[in-house]
Amino acid sequence: MIQPTTDCLVQLTEPPFMVISLNEIEVVHLERVQFGLKNFDMVLVYSDFSKPPAHINTIPVESLDAVKDWLDSVEIPFTEGPLNLNWSQIMKTVVADPHEFFNSGGWNFLGTDSDDEGSSEEEEESAFEISDDELASDAESSEDESEFDDNASAEASDVSDASEDDEADDWDELEKKAKRKDKESGLEDEDMKKSKKKR
Repeated sequence: MIQPTTDCLVQLTEPPFMVISLNEIEVVHLERVQFGLKNFDMVLVYSDFSKPPAHINTIPVESLDAVKDWLDSVEIPFTEGPLNLNWSQIMKTVVADPHEFFNSGGWNFLGTDSDDEGSSEEEEESAFEISDDELASDAESSEDESEFDDNASAEASDVSDASEDDEADDWDELEKKAKRKDKESGLEDEDMKKSKKKR
């Protein structure tokens, strides 16, 4: 029953009523967005960090695209992730030192599928760095190492064609052997007698 208006997000149908002014919202995070789930949750973080975030739970997943389009249209930044985060802990971290929080990336940690249950630890930069020379030499060596060319693929297809022919021969031979065994064991005669009785 929650509906967007020009300036607010409202629910006025039944108590507790809700009116959230859009200009009060800092960021929106969509939780439990993953394949197989029928619902997702939306967390609205206020610009006033002393206010606890508002939670809108169990939104049908069919509405996900509509919610994203609406957030885009009202220019509210949003992120999504597969987990429910610990928002009380996140907001404690933000309120304790907002300057440090934003210096260390701010809300960017929401964009990565974080498994830290909401702790806003600084994202460490990747220690792996490669120079242009190393990159070029790696590219050359990988070209040299790649020996799987058109000839190889053609040979592979020839082998597969040959194996298919062999299999066809094998089936015919197996069928003949099976008929011979049936004759030897007398099963074929019994089958013939049964089919005659049925007639």
